[in-house]
Amino acid sequence: MKIYKLIPVVILLGMMAACGEPKEEVIPEPTEEVMTATINDRAWRASVADLFIFDTDFVLNAQELDENNVPIRTITIQSPFSRPGTYGIGAVNGNEVGYFESTEQGDISRGALVISRVTERWVEGTFNFEGSIGRGLDNRRVSVTNGRFALRRN
Repeated sequence: MKIYKLIPVVILLGMMAACGEPKEEVIPEPTEEVMTATINDRAWRASVADLFIFDTDFVLNAQELDENNVPIRTITIQSPFSRPGTYGIGAVNGNEVGYFESTEQGDISRGALVISRVTERWVEGTFNFEGSIGRGLDNRRVSVTNGRFALRRN
């Protein structure tokens, strides 16, 4: 066998060795706390948000406040899970959502919570849910989509 026939093979092996194992992409931690969503097709952003993790319980509470610091909308998510994963929302799953508009409480029927990353300082994830709010003739649908949060652990 002639040596010039081995040259492409040697070059290819050298290139493969130089590449090595694929490196895991390092995603930087957030620089600011944020919680946003789309509520009934309108953009929403929390004025204040708190996240607490007790052992394995995860509690997120976020409020949109008016100019007098009175809550307009509040979203509370409570879950017995505090590690990355996808979790259904609803009493059957043990994950509960509270949704309030002023003094009215919503009845949430289904949704999902995705905890995408947990570090020593931050928790990030997404959520969506739907249900209804109001009673009788004032009953109306609530659809929360594109929910996203990046909050410091307290």
